[in-house]
Amino acid sequence: MNERHTIRLLENYAIDESSISPEETAELRLLLESSPYWRELFTEMKSYYREVEGLSELEPSPAELALWRKLTKSSEPDHPTILKLSPEIRQRPSHGRKPRTLKLAAQESLVRKRVQHCETFITPDESVLIRVLKNNEQGRYFFQVHSDNPIYSSGIVVTFDGVTGGFLTDACGAADMGSVSSLPPQLLHAYVHPSIDAFDIRDEDRETLVNTGTIMLTGSQGNNLRVDAQCGSERIHVSFLPVSPVTEAHFIAITYREGLNPTVTHLDSNRAMFSTVHLDIMRGIEVFL
Repeated sequence: MNERHTIRLLENYAIDESSISPEETAELRLLLESSPYWRELFTEMKSYYREVEGLSELEPSPAELALWRKLTKSSEPDHPTILKLSPEIRQRPSHGRKPRTLKLAAQESLVRKRVQHCETFITPDESVLIRVLKNNEQGRYFFQVHSDNPIYSSGIVVTFDGVTGGFLTDACGAADMGSVSSLPPQLLHAYVHPSIDAFDIRDEDRETLVNTGTIMLTGSQGNNLRVDAQCGSERIHVSFLPVSPVTEAHFIAITYREGLNPTVTHLDSNRAMFSTVHLDIMRGIEVFL
């Protein structure tokens, strides 16, 4: 179990013990019994969430209700929206007000020599939160997206001002920032790009692509995608052919089988080129706002 995965499991376990599998529960209990470091971290997480749950929540204002309805409407698959997040101004909740984000991260308890908290971003209505961390031992950055709406946390592309490229989150909302060796002195904003459509690639599609150099795919939302491969090359060109109401996408990702990390690139006028693709283990292609 790697450190990032362990932190994610501990946080879920601290919020709701039934949220993880029996196998993961057993593994965590062994870890907590054997490691004072992880035991202390878990105790602080548990205390934090108990305090949050103990706070009473004020009746939302009409403006907050209107914003929530807008967000709920926009989060439907036919109406995706790019979300802009700003750095969080950390302050203790006052006047009995409970934070809106249910899975708020226990940031201060994660500031350790091994795992360093870098920045937290949050939407104005506190419905989506992104925590950026650094593993100092490995020199690698990673982040976790928290939201009660999986459309804005699982399988999305996240971008940051001043950081090249986009990063695709896994089913738990986490992503490794890979080759990023340093962050700008000040990260101004983060952006959540939800999925527009997903295209499965079957064995017969791969065979057709290799033999003819071209395939046309239809996604789960009815959009079309043309894929052109150069013979004897790992380079492919993709053209996203959207249908209403979506007219333009900004990012596209190729996912693979066998645990290979996805490849994310920017779309220019709904077109993109991948210079290195492993055609034999391609699982699918996904398009994002």
